[in-house]
Amino acid sequence: MQNLRGVIRFLTGLLVFACLFQLSFTFLAQHVESKGDAYADSRIKVTTPTGLTPGQLVAFQDSVDQLKKITRRNYLDSVAGLPIIDVWGLRDFYTYKFCREHSLTLGLDLKGGMSLIMEISEADVLRKLSNDNKTAQFDQAIVNAKKEQTANPGDFLSIFQKEFEKINPNVKLAAIFNTEAYQGKLNPTSSNADVIALLRKDFDAAIHETFNVLKTRIDQFGVTSPNISLQANTGRIILELPGVDDPARVRKLLQQTAQLEFWDTYETSEVINYLGDANSALRDLLAKDKVSKDTTSTTIDTSNANPFAVDAPKAAAADTSKKVAKKDSSTSPLFEVLAPNYDRQTNKPGEGPMLGYAYGKDTALVNRYLARPEVHRAFPSDLKLLWGAHPLGKSGNVFGLFAIRQHPSSPKASLTGEAISDAYKSFDQYGTPEVDISMNALGATKWEQMTEAAVNSTVGGKPVKKCIAIVLDNRVFSAPRVQQKISGGRSQITGIADIEEADDLANILKSGKLEAKTQVIQEQVIGPSLGKESIKAGLLSLIIGVVLVFLFMVSYYSTSGVIANIAMFLNLFIQICVLIGLGASFTLPAMAGIVLTLAMAVDANVIINERVREEVARGKGLRLAVDEGYKHSYSAIFDGNLTTMAIGIVLMIFGLGPIQGFGRVLVFGLMISMYTAVLVSRVFFDFAFDRNINVKFGNKYTMNLLKGINFDFIGKRKITYTVSTVLFVISILSMVFYKFDLGVDFKGGRSYVVQFDKDVKTEDVASTLEKSLEGIPVVKTYGSSNQVSITTAYLIDQTAPGTDSIVEARIYSG
Repeated sequence: MQNLRGVIRFLTGLLVFACLFQLSFTFLAQHVESKGDAYADSRIKVTTPTGLTPGQLVAFQDSVDQLKKITRRNYLDSVAGLPIIDVWGLRDFYTYKFCREHSLTLGLDLKGGMSLIMEISEADVLRKLSNDNKTAQFDQAIVNAKKEQTANPGDFLSIFQKEFEKINPNVKLAAIFNTEAYQGKLNPTSSNADVIALLRKDFDAAIHETFNVLKTRIDQFGVTSPNISLQANTGRIILELPGVDDPARVRKLLQQTAQLEFWDTYETSEVINYLGDANSALRDLLAKDKVSKDTTSTTIDTSNANPFAVDAPKAAAADTSKKVAKKDSSTSPLFEVLAPNYDRQTNKPGEGPMLGYAYGKDTALVNRYLARPEVHRAFPSDLKLLWGAHPLGKSGNVFGLFAIRQHPSSPKASLTGEAISDAYKSFDQYGTPEVDISMNALGATKWEQMTEAAVNSTVGGKPVKKCIAIVLDNRVFSAPRVQQKISGGRSQITGIADIEEADDLANILKSGKLEAKTQVIQEQVIGPSLGKESIKAGLLSLIIGVVLVFLFMVSYYSTSGVIANIAMFLNLFIQICVLIGLGASFTLPAMAGIVLTLAMAVDANVIINERVREEVARGKGLRLAVDEGYKHSYSAIFDGNLTTMAIGIVLMIFGLGPIQGFGRVLVFGLMISMYTAVLVSRVFFDFAFDRNINVKFGNKYTMNLLKGINFDFIGKRKITYTVSTVLFVISILSMVFYKFDLGVDFKGGRSYVVQFDKDVKTEDVASTLEKSLEGIPVVKTYGSSNQVSITTAYLIDQTAPGTDSIVEARIYSG
């Protein structure tokens, strides 16, 4: 027994030392961050202008805060690798970067940030494996499989096989997937089951590759303690990104496919005359069809039909520095919305590959015009038109249309992003951000051939050094003119708006392109102010609960209550340090898990103390009573803790996000709780006995408080059986007839937490929003009386990119 006590003392001392070592990273990281705050405050000193409206004042303050954030981040980046404690042997441990990675981090609900569930398009993966097969029956089988999977979730490949066999009972899947990639693996006699089995490996690989690419992008994005997981068999990815304050940037980073391409270009002078022919063809068509120019508001999906593959970028509301010339729509319908690139002074075509330019709001109409077959035939067959990625100059709302030259034998780019081996942000001689890229050996060879051909080109019999367009996701980022042959596979992407875009672009190119399209199907954004409220409320509830428990244990159990409190404090201390060591974030579910394990620890101490008091009442000596009390308490304590731990393990295995985090804290917390409540507290008792400390298990008010109370529970069993049976039947009937009021997690919808400047009534908010949201939303108080959670199913079936903004606008207007 003495040896066991020594082992427990040693392990407890080791645990306390390890916890202090782990906490040191948090304190040192916070010390460096406080220096970063002071540095930002000292560098950014701004006097607020007078005469600003409230809205302008808020915008001004937001700009100042953003500038301070950037300055603070730059400072922390500059000291990330420097040692905080310059002591031999500790230099590598105590750098800011290392301390930040191993310190206590706040989760999404406490720090604010963004939570997303993204769905990988399994149908898109299957189409790629078929080499984009265009068979009508194949397309219909995919459409039917998606509908069936929505109604009855399951394995997409198996569902697709069943739907394909319904539509094509006499056709084998081998005929669909008889592509170059599967030559030698499939033959015309291969069964559908064999084909599905062969596809499954590549199908799963594409899903996991998409997940890995997204994970790499998030890791390079710089989010502290992101939580990223792939949900098995559903193609869904769950992301929690604490501290993110720019949701639009995150969405763009995650959903961008990063299809980088390098294209040869036409000079404007080579193809600008074709615009006249296209305008004439369009004029005749419009006259014939009597199409009004009011169709500019129509939304057109040109992803498949448009041979030029141009999409409509969003336009800014600012005035343009390049005014698009307006012509008479009856004679020049194309030139009314697309201005040819002419040099006004020389009356000659402009230099470079930009054929013309248009307002952002008119690009969709230009796409529609150019997609018409009669207009398309007016241009050379190897001409491809792509919009620029950014507005021209400082206009904010005018975009260039670039003339791309396709190879006659293939519609694909001769050099793509697959040749990129590295990409990183840099700056040119004027401090403008750009992205430097390096290519592998094959890419370097092709790049050298392309640049050599561009240098040795001719236009109209005259030598001209042509441009090469650098295109990302069908947007021309830049089209630099090649001055000389480039060897070694190095190049730059210019035309980048700001530093953040350069960072994101470099990260996307480095991490690779997505194997499949992804769509955000659930999103939650928590502002930092709401996170501070959660911290305040959560910590307050935790502190109040712990203090009340401590006071109760001391007042009811006297000295033994003090020992129990010491064990519980040690339990809380070790739990927090274990959380940090596991790399887990401190969240509201984690705090709930800690409170629950502390309650279980109190329960264990109450069982032990009551058993000891029973032994003392039987006349046994105090030391013997403690031995007997602990011995007879073990079964009840282990039973309660192990059954609760089993539930925690189930939550860890099957839960996601906060539920999984709660289960993890519960399991580890119960392990620590049993160690401290049973073993450590016993060592404290022995310590007190060895030093003749007078240990008491109560006082004159509590020792005999519940004695003499004798309630005949067994005698009332029939009454309780009857009441329980009636309540059980009522509960079952209510579930059958009234069913469940499903929340947004189950039936879909958008949920917002809104903070008002005064207390509000939920029914008033709901009735006010009924008209704007075309239905009564679910409104509940969220924390304090001036905060409400608003859940609405308005436009939940819409997946257009601007739907979120429409719903938010409806809520604000309501």
